Amino acid sequence: MTEPQSTIPYASPRPERHNSVAGGIALMLMSLGLIVLGGCFLIGILTLYSKDTIESTPVYWPVALQVLPWVLYILAFACFGGALWMILAGVRWLYRVG
Repeated sequence: MTEPQSTIPYASPRPERHNSVAGGIALMLMSLGLIVLGGCFLIGILTLYSKDTIESTPVYWPVALQVLPWVLYILAFACFGGALWMILAGVRWLYRVG
């Protein structure tokens, strides 16, 4: 017969424990910060396409100016997606505590 293998204390998996509400609240507050940051990126897009900006730039925009709105859109929606993920993680955390 073979001997049962002993587990190593630092390498054995432990179940997740959530002892306090503070972690869930911190996740939800961080998600609100990401929503604000995504809104700032969208404000940058609005500023880029405002009437004053369009009138002061030539008809032909350089490549960097053509790519900038797409980069800002990607950053904004990445922030919104991360915020959604953090809200869901925070709610799950709070349900596990309570």
